[in-house]
Amino acid sequence: MCTQKPLHDHSQQLYEKYHEPFEEYIKSTVMHVVKEKHDEYMMQEPAKRWSNHKVIVRWLSRFCYYLDRFISQRSLPLLNEVCLTCFRDLVDKEHEDSGSYYSRKSSSWIHEDSCPDYMLKA
Repeated sequence: MCTQKPLHDHSQQLYEKYHEPFEEYIKSTVMHVVKEKHDEYMMQEPAKRWSNHKVIVRWLSRFCYYLDRFISQRSLPLLNEVCLTCFRDLVDKEHEDSGSYYSRKSSSWIHEDSCPDYMLKA
């Protein structure tokens, strides 16, 4: 036992590389699909992708439990938080068209609907 060498700890490198596949997937697949959607689907598609992303992140975090232990010792953001933030940063920053779409919709609703109907839609 005295001659045994300590195990190599590659947790820092794993942590640094962890978000790269998520970022690549979001840029290549999710953003492509989200940019193609218009009107009401512009908000439905990111919501669907967000729901799927949370499931994937939850399962992957369970597989990488050891890496989470490493992270908690070094006061770094947890894997779950890193991946969810990655999605939010990439999709939300690119998806500013939704504000202009709903601005147009709300102005048409004001002219077409009564006050109670408008409030329901808003």
